[in-house]
Amino acid sequence: MSTTLPLWTPAPERVAGSQLDAFRRLVAERHDVDLPDSRALHRWSTEHLDDCWRAVWDSLGVVGTPGDVAFDPGDGTMLGGHFFPGAQLNLTENLLVGPSDDSDPAIVFVREDGQRRLLTWAQLRVAVATTAAALRAAGVGVGDRVAAWMPNVPETVVAFLATNALGAVFSSTSADFGAAGVVDRFGQIGPKVLFAADGYLYGGKRFDCLGRLPEIQAVPRLPRRRGGRGVPAAGLRTAPVRPPGRHPVLLGHDRRPEVHRAPRRWPAREAPQRAPAPLRCPSG
Repeated sequence: MSTTLPLWTPAPERVAGSQLDAFRRLVAERHDVDLPDSRALHRWSTEHLDDCWRAVWDSLGVVGTPGDVAFDPGDGTMLGGHFFPGAQLNLTENLLVGPSDDSDPAIVFVREDGQRRLLTWAQLRVAVATTAAALRAAGVGVGDRVAAWMPNVPETVVAFLATNALGAVFSSTSADFGAAGVVDRFGQIGPKVLFAADGYLYGGKRFDCLGRLPEIQAVPRLPRRRGGRGVPAAGLRTAPVRPPGRHPVLLGHDRRPEVHRAPRRWPAREAPQRAPAPLRCPSG
């Protein structure tokens, strides 16, 4: 078999309709250079690193402030280089842009017993905005830690996105962890708010979490609210999502703001490019 010819070559119209070719045309027009094909684009990208990555930022529609430098080579090594070192952006704001049709599914959740739940992009934005408002009301701000003792459910995604929207740091651990395991991990980071599910399903059996929650809240190593109360907990229901603006995302708060709709772009706290978003708590 010959190795000089490619096994498959896309048709010219398919090439012209690709994202890569759209990027090639953008670069050629912006910088007034002759880039007849992807090989020429690749060659140009290795010779004009800063211009190339700034064009990548723009072509991808990243929401944020890129800063003055797109690529800093640092000491010249692979690990020494930094992309957009002065950038300010918010991961949540970028992730929630979504498709043009707000009714498209954003999250499709299927539990082991067959329960299926769907969140559209509109519902996801409302849930995140509602949760972020409740976290803000609980005093969560930039640099604060928010922890989640949660199973793999859509509300865990919502909790992460809402936390990141405020510039806070999110950490989570599985709902099947015992109280001691949860305290060992979250006691190190001092979360201001703890999300906790009311339970989870595994192997056809239902396991309760709320019964163990007081034991976690009573541990002195975890921060306490004014008045000597433990970490504020939010029990997240696993029932089907309610209509937008009425999703009970934070059941533990006396005051639960209701957001009837959330715009495609809503105020989010921009953070430095190197600011932490999640903190992992491994099982080991």
